Amino acid sequence: QGYYDRFFIEIKKLGRGLRGSVFLVQHVLDTVYLGDYAVKSIPIGSSHSWLVRQLQEVHLLERLRHPNIVHYKHAWIENKQLSVFGPEVPCLFILMELANGGSLEDYIYLSLPSSDTSDAYHDPSSPNSHSTDSKEKRLHRLNLLRQRQTQQRLKKQDTAENLAARTFGGIGTDAEGKRVRYLTKQQIWSLFLDICEGLAHLHRNGIIHRDLKPPNLLL
Repeated sequence: QGYYDRFFIEIKKLGRGLRGSVFLVQHVLDTVYLGDYAVKSIPIGSSHSWLVRQLQEVHLLERLRHPNIVHYKHAWIENKQLSVFGPEVPCLFILMELANGGSLEDYIYLSLPSSDTSDAYHDPSSPNSHSTDSKEKRLHRLNLLRQRQTQQRLKKQDTAENLAARTFGGIGTDAEGKRVRYLTKQQIWSLFLDICEGLAHLHRNGIIHRDLKPPNLLL
């Protein structure tokens, strides 16, 4: 108990899935820095069958040694408090190689569109519901106008730099005005071959990925 807090410094959360969360950590032993890693924390609770299932997957990870597959390092179980007001629960910690280049999705899409909150719920019994609603409608119309102006400007003035990025690779904008990284044919083929080689190694070991998508492709 306390192994995680003694030997790892948690830097930030890298992501969260259905099974657990992944954190960027620094491995430190007796004040000596040993490197950056990714740690996956999976709540186990009192379910022995869930623990066995996760350990079976850890065993599969331990067998997979390939340059195009993230390397498994170590696993252990200890209690962790998942929320400020919640109790400590048994969790399985999986220490893995850090893919410090992020995901393929993050590499290509450099900026995400702002979320549209125009359909957010408002309580009609609130004393300021009408004024709040009218303000939000005006803001929504203003945002739509700005988006249309941006799209029109991009259609009329497609810069030479953006055309060059689309043709030869580089950072530009897509049809919606979002900043993206255009890949060259050589980069596309290199990524495609790396993905295929990693998948082929999984298939040779009797494993099917079943969730292959840009957010799950780490660089």
